[in-house]
Amino acid sequence: MQVQRYSDARAFYDRILPALESAERENNLLLGAARRLAYSPHDDAFMASVEADGDVVCAALLVPPFNLLISPAPAATLEALARQLQAWGIATSGVMALAPVSVAFAAIWQRLQRCGSERGKELQLLALGAVPRAPDVSGTLRAAVTADVAILTAWGGEFFPEVGLPPAERDLFVARLDETMAAERLWLWEADGAPVSMLGYSETTARAVRIGPVYTPRSHRGRGFASAAVAELSRRLLADGRSWCLLFADVENPTSMALYRRIGFADVCLYREYRFA
Repeated sequence: MQVQRYSDARAFYDRILPALESAERENNLLLGAARRLAYSPHDDAFMASVEADGDVVCAALLVPPFNLLISPAPAATLEALARQLQAWGIATSGVMALAPVSVAFAAIWQRLQRCGSERGKELQLLALGAVPRAPDVSGTLRAAVTADVAILTAWGGEFFPEVGLPPAERDLFVARLDETMAAERLWLWEADGAPVSMLGYSETTARAVRIGPVYTPRSHRGRGFASAAVAELSRRLLADGRSWCLLFADVENPTSMALYRRIGFADVCLYREYRFA
């Protein structure tokens, strides 16, 4: 096996896409990040593929300060990847991947680096490929506009700490507001003429999108606004020709998991995070 490192984000994306898109739902996190890098390169991004007999058998992507993302691979492949990361002096604060992959890589990395680790978030990936079951909730969905920046910034400041995501995620959300609004990837549910819930989405492949963040302030919860917004946005995205709408739900939040399942989302796989000391 050979570990190939990339400096060109477009070349990396083009190389790994044919190998990973057959399982585009399971690989959506890495593919989505790689797709974004192909259009908006990051100077500090680390990109690599593990290859055997000319075929890509694993891909890895790290954009500091976020976790290392790894596609599914057997233990021997993960060992080869980890040893090469160590040889190159690549530092990572954690890993996020399918649960078995995270478990295996974390064990290898602890052994090689002689470091500790702690289990982080567990996220259930869900998918919808048919018309959602829309709840009967008053209100309408509309694209966010420049006049909404203040409320979006405030809600972003509440959402990311509440779900246990690092400040870097919140900062990135705020920094990209103009970009996401211009692309109509950020939406608001309005009731009685006022915004009551927000949600966004990102492209992961040409056929799939991932919905998130989804946030309703505490004062507006319990009235079905988030489920109505997710259902309507999913309906529009599927009607526009997407094959899948994906989203992550925190397994420690059974309320949100039940909400998405009632709309029609079905479980796909479990992601797990490990943080390294």
